[in-house]
Amino acid sequence: MNFHKLKSANLNQDFQNSFLIQNTFARFNHELFPKLVAINLQISENIHNFSTLLCVLFLLMMGTTARGQSNDSLVVPASLGGSKRVIKTSKTLLDVVKYTADDTISISATDNYALLYNNARVEYENISLKAGKIIIYLKTNELVAMGIRDSAGRVIQKPVFTEDGKSYNTDTIRYNFDTKRAKIKKVITQEGEGFLHGEEVKMMEDQVLYIRRASFTTCSHEHPHFRIVTQKTKVIPGKQIVTGPAFLEMLDIPTPVIVPFGFFPTIQKQKSGFILPGYTNNAERGYGLTNLGFYWAASPYWDMQISADIYTMGGFQLRTANRYARRYKFSGNVNMTLNRLIVGKPIYAEFGKYINQSDFQITWSHAQDPKARPDLNFTANLNFVTTNFYRTSTFQQNNVLNNNIGSSINLVKTFPGRPISLNIGVNHRQNLQNGRVDLNLPELALNITRVLPFKKKNATRLPRWYEEIGFNYSLNFRNSVSFILDSIGANPLEQLLKRSVNGISHRIPFSGNYRILKHITMVPSFSFNSRWYFQSYSYAYSDSLKRAVITDTLRGFSMLNDFSTSVQFSTKLYGIFNYKYGPLKALRHVMTPRLGLSYTPDFASPSWRGFAGNPYQLVQVDTSGKLGFQNRFQGAVFGTPGLGMQGLVSFGLDNILDAKFKSKRDSTGETKVMLIEGFSIDGNYNMAAPDYKWSIVNVTARTSLFKGKLNINYTTSFDPYSLDSLGNRIPVLEIDKTGRLLRQQATTLNLGTSISSSTFDRWFGKSAESNKDNSAGSVPKDDFNPAGVTAGDINYYSPVTYVDYMAKWSLSVNYALAISPNPALGQTNIVQSMMFSGNIELTQNWNINFNSGYDLVRKQIGFTNINITRNLHCWNLSFSWVPVGFQKSYFITINAKAGMLRDLKFDRRRGVGDFPAVL
Repeated sequence: MNFHKLKSANLNQDFQNSFLIQNTFARFNHELFPKLVAINLQISENIHNFSTLLCVLFLLMMGTTARGQSNDSLVVPASLGGSKRVIKTSKTLLDVVKYTADDTISISATDNYALLYNNARVEYENISLKAGKIIIYLKTNELVAMGIRDSAGRVIQKPVFTEDGKSYNTDTIRYNFDTKRAKIKKVITQEGEGFLHGEEVKMMEDQVLYIRRASFTTCSHEHPHFRIVTQKTKVIPGKQIVTGPAFLEMLDIPTPVIVPFGFFPTIQKQKSGFILPGYTNNAERGYGLTNLGFYWAASPYWDMQISADIYTMGGFQLRTANRYARRYKFSGNVNMTLNRLIVGKPIYAEFGKYINQSDFQITWSHAQDPKARPDLNFTANLNFVTTNFYRTSTFQQNNVLNNNIGSSINLVKTFPGRPISLNIGVNHRQNLQNGRVDLNLPELALNITRVLPFKKKNATRLPRWYEEIGFNYSLNFRNSVSFILDSIGANPLEQLLKRSVNGISHRIPFSGNYRILKHITMVPSFSFNSRWYFQSYSYAYSDSLKRAVITDTLRGFSMLNDFSTSVQFSTKLYGIFNYKYGPLKALRHVMTPRLGLSYTPDFASPSWRGFAGNPYQLVQVDTSGKLGFQNRFQGAVFGTPGLGMQGLVSFGLDNILDAKFKSKRDSTGETKVMLIEGFSIDGNYNMAAPDYKWSIVNVTARTSLFKGKLNINYTTSFDPYSLDSLGNRIPVLEIDKTGRLLRQQATTLNLGTSISSSTFDRWFGKSAESNKDNSAGSVPKDDFNPAGVTAGDINYYSPVTYVDYMAKWSLSVNYALAISPNPALGQTNIVQSMMFSGNIELTQNWNINFNSGYDLVRKQIGFTNINITRNLHCWNLSFSWVPVGFQKSYFITINAKAGMLRDLKFDRRRGVGDFPAVL
């Protein structure tokens, strides 16, 4: 005789039950069930599992004498704990069905079903179902799941069906374990970046969905802002969504945007395809297509995108973007842009209303994972552009205002356990104003860090003076070429080879560090340099030009040597002044005086000429027959030994001034304020120079006010020598000519401040409240919402919903003043400008940022850029405006955020060529 088998999972633990229910009820119903009267088992928390099992078996065996109300189910309350039960209803099931519920599990013997209530869960093979209420029909191997209502009458715990990691949010679902088919009402599931909604859904055994009244959107709201609606849809999970005729619906309003069919790829891997273009109309460049291109998914490690902007007047911009990556090894990208700008018509060229020029940019960025090869690292940061590229092809402030760019490519090899490193690289510097390019190709550097050759490893006494002597070594090879970008002709490689110069440098500095007289630090040093070059020049006097000129280039090896020696002294002096009365408690003045002595011989003199390698040639330099030295290695990459002896006495003084004030806000009763963060004076005196023994004296100062909110930087220089009537510098001290000690030269002053709304909060003692979640109505992601479906937008009119209306903002203002006298013209050049930038976050979704400047001398507005963005949840609105200058333009774009709907947008662009007045 078959009957329900109740097993105890662990007889030593309370109420950890495991049920095995076999679907053979016939004999039980006909023979034993009429004899049972009112079997109603309510299991208490204090009854042992083994006792429970005995009671159940006893009642089944002695059913004819049992008394009570008739009942055909076993009711198991949630107080038994979060235990799991197991059902196996027929031989057609391939695995057991595990189920659990937090409230009630009711098993009906007559109707052959199991009822699970409150946070019910069912698991079978790779399928799981979570819902507020689940009914399992044992005969048909089916289940029905639905939500339950809370005390407020809202439906909660709606069914979530998951198969092979794919989840479906539903209202109700009916699923067959044998066929693995399901019928679903009101389903929401995530496909790639989007969400698929459906009124009625049939799910087949291969998870293919057939949906009636379906809609697709990238909006996460349960009631989306927009959607593409269709009557019939087929979904192949992880691959694609295919629809019949569909139309776009915005805010529940149907639009005339209709398509005969829809195809939405939801494949997660890269896939090649065409990029649909946008449309534009430019007043001077004509009609155009923008961002027309093709994306090529070449491999899992490399892809490429080619796009172009094409105009009917002949202009175009061609772009290629290549990305590559290997996990835990390296990643990078290579981008190239070719821009052909044609504005206006050739007949207006003489009036300056016609532009026809080509520019290009090449960028390469490469980064290596530090763990891939710790002792060998390759990096690249290449940026090469033509002179006018940023002016005509970009509207970004940093690029438009940038006058100098650079690139570097480096391969660095280190040797663990040894103080040696090897660097092979290429670098370039480019001036975008005059088009000058300085290129080092290649450059090699071998460096040995500081070594103490005389220091003992296991010393048991204080080190001797000679043990503190150490040296470094560096070897450099460089091949350098400089040229004007626009001057390169038809054979650029040949011209670059002719203009290139190269050389090898060896440098060995020796130094020590000692403390003398307890408080003075002494650092003696000696440096030896050797330069190897492979060409030199020969000079002769030219009667026609009346000066010395280069007459020949000599090929051959030359070694130039020089050395220098120096000693530096420094110490610190402290001055502390205490005050008993008033808010000021103390002042502290820290002075760091520096004194240095250095000597470098004259390597053009007969005594040192041979050692130095004869770097100079003595030749006639003017019509009077005067002889002068000419550098035989002019333009050498590592320079040449110095001309003339130098015996320098250098001096400097650094100052820091801070104060201590009484404070009631601080727990210590006092606060420290930095009054002068730095004040330095530097100069030197050359005892060996025949004239101009004193150098320019440089003065720098910096400080900050208002708790660091206002930064002040000041630099100036003073010349001890005077000028003649023509404004030329003469070897006459200023004090001897005018009575002034020094003559002031260039002066710069920079003021900068950055303030924000949080700054005012701190100043006025307002505590910054923790960020509150303003997304009222949003549904947190939990077990019953794996896709992260949100309920809706914030109700700004709800009296109980918190909305932060305090606008956050920030503002940065910089003032720059540069004064440089021009004695030759009898005038002073003044450059005075202001730069300011800021950001205003009006609400959580509104943001405004701006950058601008003003030339106070020319009375002109500098480059100005204003950007306004509005976060529309699943859409984005942006407005960018450059109101003045050659880059005068504006862009308005409204687009869906999801990348898969990048073509669902509206944009309006007006740029170069639309405002002829600025050409």
